[in-house]
Amino acid sequence: MPEVDQRHLRVVALPGLLIALADEALLPWVDGVEYLGVEPGTGMWVPTTQTTSIAAELVERAMRRTGQIPDGPFALLGLTTVVPLGRAAPATPHALDRVRERSEP
Repeated sequence: MPEVDQRHLRVVALPGLLIALADEALLPWVDGVEYLGVEPGTGMWVPTTQTTSIAAELVERAMRRTGQIPDGPFALLGLTTVVPLGRAAPATPHALDRVRERSEP
């Protein structure tokens, strides 16, 4: 990825998972990648291929009340995976190298 694009990219990395945050126009289309979109009026990001069966605001409010998620934006991936996005780090070459090192067997 060119350096100019990395300046606008932030990442959250967990074992087996990388979430890249940027303006939609900056993200390339890659087959097999799951894209997230923010639910209007919330801090909840969900896969663009899924919808909540009840109002997103109610889902977010219930999760925050029960302490299932920290303050700030988060990704809801399926029914069991919540990823805090508030600590997304700039995608510097050093940070991306660390992500690669963690993902190698």
